[in-house]
Amino acid sequence: MKSTWNQDYSNTPERVWAYLAGIIDGEGHIGLKKIMCKASLNPTYFMSLTITNTNPLLMAWLKDNIGGNVNIDHRKGNEHRHKPSLTWYASARKAVPILERCLPFLVVKAEQAKIVLAMQSLTKGKPYKAISPEMAARRELMYLELRALNKRGPKGAEQIQ
Repeated sequence: MKSTWNQDYSNTPERVWAYLAGIIDGEGHIGLKKIMCKASLNPTYFMSLTITNTNPLLMAWLKDNIGGNVNIDHRKGNEHRHKPSLTWYASARKAVPILERCLPFLVVKAEQAKIVLAMQSLTKGKPYKAISPEMAARRELMYLELRALNKRGPKGAEQIQ
């Protein structure tokens, strides 16, 4: 699918952001990728927002309403048991306005969105510039908080009663 971006969201109805927030809560992933670059003494963190699903109608809706990129994963070796999985994604500056508009409607992933938005505001488009040890420690703490929130496995079930 061709990459398209609708960066002017001023006329996008609130219901689109509410629906998208529900999709992100259920099918999405808000993450930070940590990379150590030779050009910097400190790690660089790249924000990403992804939504994975097997329904092409959902991916078409995302592209029509938000823009973006879609990758197809055919699960080689298991084609006979699984449909291809489709992943829509936005990274860094493209994800910021999307998450900002979805934030009031997010339930499950609101904390993750707050962390990556705060992290992105600290980089201001210059991820490789030199930073203080305090800023490096702050970024690492945010990264670790997000990893803990995104950790897979049994957690939180004890809160439901």
